[in-house]
Amino acid sequence: MAAQKRTLQIGDLDVEFTGISIDSRTTQPGNLFIGLKGKHLNGNQFALDALTKGASAAVIDDPAFVCNSEALSPLSHPSEPELRAGDTSGRSTAYLTAREYSSTGSKHQKASSEDLLYKAILVEDSLEILKGIGLRIKDLVNPKTIIGITGSVGKTTTKLWLNRVLNEYSLTFASDNNYNTIYGVPICFSMLSDGTEYCILEFGSSSKGEISTLSKYAGPNIGIITNVFESHIGNFDDKFELAVEKISIIDGMPEGGTLIYHGDSEFAGAIKAAALARNLIPISVGYSKGSDVYIKSGPPIELHAAKKTFRYEIGCHGIHYEYISACVVGVLIALDLDPSSALPLFRELKPLQGRGEVIDCTCRGKHLTIIDGSYNASPTSMLASIDVLSSYEGAKIAIIGQMKGLGSHEAEYHYTIVQELSNHRDIRQVYFVGERKLWGIFVHHHPAIKCFASLDEAAILEIIDLLPNDVTILLKGSNSIGLSKFIEYIRSHIHTPAIQQPSTWLPNSMSKKKLAEGGL
Repeated sequence: MAAQKRTLQIGDLDVEFTGISIDSRTTQPGNLFIGLKGKHLNGNQFALDALTKGASAAVIDDPAFVCNSEALSPLSHPSEPELRAGDTSGRSTAYLTAREYSSTGSKHQKASSEDLLYKAILVEDSLEILKGIGLRIKDLVNPKTIIGITGSVGKTTTKLWLNRVLNEYSLTFASDNNYNTIYGVPICFSMLSDGTEYCILEFGSSSKGEISTLSKYAGPNIGIITNVFESHIGNFDDKFELAVEKISIIDGMPEGGTLIYHGDSEFAGAIKAAALARNLIPISVGYSKGSDVYIKSGPPIELHAAKKTFRYEIGCHGIHYEYISACVVGVLIALDLDPSSALPLFRELKPLQGRGEVIDCTCRGKHLTIIDGSYNASPTSMLASIDVLSSYEGAKIAIIGQMKGLGSHEAEYHYTIVQELSNHRDIRQVYFVGERKLWGIFVHHHPAIKCFASLDEAAILEIIDLLPNDVTILLKGSNSIGLSKFIEYIRSHIHTPAIQQPSTWLPNSMSKKKLAEGGL
């Protein structure tokens, strides 16, 4: 969704902009660039790059990157600027030429337009300005409902599926990008168009306190905790601490709001109790009969909720996708919308690229069916993906990538995956891609495995050459491992491209058991 043109007063300058950029590499003409100081880079140094690409102005909070300090005249107490966040409203406004602005500490030349004026606004704290702009636009648009989604896995799929469905009822916003941090959520608010009724946000966390901060900033009316798994457990003491982090989505929710959560989770009781303590309405979604939204596997999927029965199909298979679709129905019920009118379009709901998309193709003379889960992996989602692979007929191969972010639990969780693969004797060959320190876990406990440190073209060709014809391949691993290179190679050498989802699939009992133990 393209951002709407806005005009806001920042300090003594009226700034007209279309969208916000915090990355000069992707800055578009008309964007407002905001330079942020990160752990590894100072974004102030890229302001000129953004301005030369057509940014309408740049907000900076580091005067060290302005060569000509005289260009910055102190701002004398502006009367109630339209945008104010504590003492961080615009402090000074500079109209800088390319010769007067430095992005590297030395004079930065722009040969063809040395006298072109660029607008740079010096502030106390760029992040506070970014957050203030987000809240200001949120208040201007005033969406009826803000939906915040957190959880170990499934956030993005839930967000985009929900966006597809809610747009059938009213104008809905959800970013295609992974804007799930204190930088990204304000950018989402800045992209809201007038008339938007529903705003869907992701809340991510890799350390304690992040979700609470995001919730208090955004104030969601509806919260969704998709699940509590082992993702990022390396930054927490245990799964209980992870659960506490996910539950903190309630910290910014108003009384009377709705919290949707995994009713089969080991933490379901704690989540419900926390919601009730804050006078929220809890809605559990799961395969146990006591769930508020009770799922019976399909096809067709059958849901029992709000004293009604709903039957529908989705455009993919796997109980984790059934669960996400049920969460979508839970939101519709929370919004007092009739799910029946939207159920026919659930057939269009399919996995996203790298998150379970099924690719049917011919490459190097071999027919391949690839389950692409290369974007991310946790131990529980890995186990569920192995079960999905096992549900296919014919020859089956697994290309497993290392699961990152597990900290001291790394060896334990990878051993669990090897044990599960050993139990699936129908998976004839396994390839592991990851650090050598983990190779022994796989080689010593699985009879048919080959390990690679990385998936370069030589490794890809070796794997493809060893593949039988008419084979189903699971790709699953953390994004940084680079399993997507396999997909990139396939797409560039494909003969008969097609994306398909099998129309029928029956989940096995092991899949349901794993879902009941923790979710996806």
